[in-house]
Amino acid sequence: MEKADTDRISGLIDKLTGFIGPNVGVLTGGGGGVMRLATDQARAKGALTGACFLELEAQPPELGVDFFNTFQETARHYRQKWFEVADFCVFNVGGVGTLEEVGIELCNLKLGIRPRTPYVFFNSKYWTDLRKQLREMVRTKRTPAWMLDYILFADDPDEVVAFYRKTLQVL
Repeated sequence: MEKADTDRISGLIDKLTGFIGPNVGVLTGGGGGVMRLATDQARAKGALTGACFLELEAQPPELGVDFFNTFQETARHYRQKWFEVADFCVFNVGGVGTLEEVGIELCNLKLGIRPRTPYVFFNSKYWTDLRKQLREMVRTKRTPAWMLDYILFADDPDEVVAFYRKTLQVL
C-alpha cells in the first residue's frame, strides 16, 4: 500500500474515533492490507476490533483482533450477515469479494433489510465506475433515487464525518 493510502486511511480512523468517541469498534474481513491497517489504527485509538474470517488455505487469517468468527468458504453469505452488526459500512479498495459485499449491502439498503445509514466508498478514484453505474441505475429507474442520499464517494476524512453528521442528523 502506498504511503498516501496509509495516511488517508489512518486519518479516517482518527476522525471517526474523534467523532464517534471511545465506544467505536472496527469489524473487517480480517485480511491484510487495508483491513489490517484499519484494525491497527483502531486498536491504537482504543477501539474494539473484530474480524469475520473465511477459512481459506490461500489467505490465512490476520490475527490480533479482540473477537472473530470464522466461516467456511462456501458460507460467504452467512459471513456477510455478521457485518450487519456494524452501524456503518466503509468500503475501500478491494477485489471481487468486495464487489460482492457492496452488492449485498446496497441490496439490503434498497430492500430495507439494513437501516438507512451512511455508506462510504473511501478512495473515490477507485470507485469512479461504481458511482457512474449507480447514477445510471437511478436515471433509468432501476434503483430508487433516495439511495444516493446515503452514499458518499470521498477521499477526505473530514468529508466523511460531515456526511455522517448530515445523514444521521447529528449536530
